[in-house]
Amino acid sequence: MLALLLAVGIAHARLMRAPPTAALERWSVDHTFSVYFGWVTVATLVNLSVVLEAYDARPFGLGAPAWAIVMLAAAFLIASLVTRRYADRWYLGVFVWAAVGIVLAPGQVPSVALAASVLAISIVALITLATLLQRDLALQTRRSRDNAVPTQSGD
Repeated sequence: MLALLLAVGIAHARLMRAPPTAALERWSVDHTFSVYFGWVTVATLVNLSVVLEAYDARPFGLGAPAWAIVMLAAAFLIASLVTRRYADRWYLGVFVWAAVGIVLAPGQVPSVALAASVLAISIVALITLATLLQRDLALQTRRSRDNAVPTQSGD
């Protein structure tokens, strides 16, 4: 799973550096791949937790609810880092979906449900921030293009 996460992360980084040539490419490739990268990220965190639980090897002797909260915090940290670098709302949406799934799980421990709720709300705030960053970047690009002084060739 870690190898898959690394490979998908590298591919995602390359996609984010190269702007899409058309709206169809943005929707069919970029957004789809962002969701896949988010899913692989969340799945990696879940798999790590499952393995540690199976071997009763949670760090610091934490109980299952405390470990779940630690992993939710790790998810927020990862989502924040990716947002800082790429402002990718589609990637973040997967974290909201996962957090809502945790909150709605039957018999969920209240402290874990609360932490997942905080995660979902925090990620929605990151999505808002990412949207504002993307709009600001687009505005700056448009302004710099409009203010570019045309050069006279052939003089």
